[in-house]
Amino acid sequence: MKKIAGQLFRLVESSEDFLLRKFYNYVSFAGYTDYMGKDLELWKAILGRTASRFLSYLQESDTPEEMPVDEDITRNSAGARGITEAHSYYHRGFLLVRILGIIKYLRDSFLDLADSGIHRSGEREKARLLIWRYFDKFEIGFVNEWVNLELGSQKMQEASAPHPLRSEGKRPYNTLAAGQ
Repeated sequence: MKKIAGQLFRLVESSEDFLLRKFYNYVSFAGYTDYMGKDLELWKAILGRTASRFLSYLQESDTPEEMPVDEDITRNSAGARGITEAHSYYHRGFLLVRILGIIKYLRDSFLDLADSGIHRSGEREKARLLIWRYFDKFEIGFVNEWVNLELGSQKMQEASAPHPLRSEGKRPYNTLAAGQ
């Protein structure tokens, strides 16, 4: 790991209490605890999973990654983690807007940690960019997969819904004139 990623790694690894306090304050103030519960252990688990994945990412990516237009997000570790999380939350019936809000507050907690724990401005800005890029790629993977899950669900609903032409046993001709 390069210097900034290593410094950020050690800071995250040793600052669970700071991160949890920041994160819980954010989600409490915004009302997420009313929706998901006030149990600190739940929020600690969410933060712990995120911190663990972020630390793994720092071991793999020691410089801020670009976001190329043709990137296969499934091949990026942060994006792949977002895809995994999308499945988890989608299949448990969570609303996308709420989960994205929580992700934003997780990111803000990590940014606050960098601001408070890295004192040289140039190093702090690089650390902040590493955090931003991780969460950017995570969110791209998350949202892309969520949309795919939604589209798949819609197709399943459409396929199982009764259709008037099917119920009458008729099939229209597949021509341009059929729509006229």
